[in-house]
Amino acid sequence: VDPLITASLSGMKPWAVNAMVPMAEYLPDLILGKAPLDKALYRRAQKEGKAVGGLETVEEQIAVFEAFTQAEQVQMLRESLDLLDRYEAEGRKPMQETVTAWLSGDEARLMALLDDGVGTDPGLRERAEAELLWKRNVRFVDRIVKRFAADGPKATTFFASGALHMPDAPAPKTGQQGTPAETPEAKAARAKKLGIVTLLRQRGYVVERVEAAAVSAGAGQGG
Repeated sequence: VDPLITASLSGMKPWAVNAMVPMAEYLPDLILGKAPLDKALYRRAQKEGKAVGGLETVEEQIAVFEAFTQAEQVQMLRESLDLLDRYEAEGRKPMQETVTAWLSGDEARLMALLDDGVGTDPGLRERAEAELLWKRNVRFVDRIVKRFAADGPKATTFFASGALHMPDAPAPKTGQQGTPAETPEAKAARAKKLGIVTLLRQRGYVVERVEAAAVSAGAGQGG
């Protein structure tokens, strides 16, 4: 790892380093000031004179990670580094896989990459997913709906969130030899692990996926 990167990570809490680990290949650009996608979108909206805001505060986002003890943070960081070693040995680039899955709408692949990245301890995995995704999704949707109500039906409002906030928790693979069936308790628990899309549909909104090709075509026509 480039010394510039290790120097920039020095002094950070384990959870903060862990959040940066999957983006290791992009860190030099970020350190040099290149804006990540969310910040680029935010700046673009500001430049165009549009109202901007957040779906959660900095304090709320930090609290998600502070819910884990120092020992748990270190454990998750160690496992993330081990995972990167495995990916490197296999010639895989996890961030590129994530982007590809996102652009193609492959929810199953996105969630598989998430499962890879939250460690091997079942209890810690469950808590990590709950804190990082399911609880926040409910909060996001509450605020999205509130924003819709405030803006009115004729307004167009754009929200950006991480791709992993979109899908629901996947159903386990069952029915294969040696694979146990999902218990009613597990099924009931999974029914509460919902992405933004399902949560919005439950509120009565119509949610449609816009294909990247359609977006490009519209942009080319001034749409």
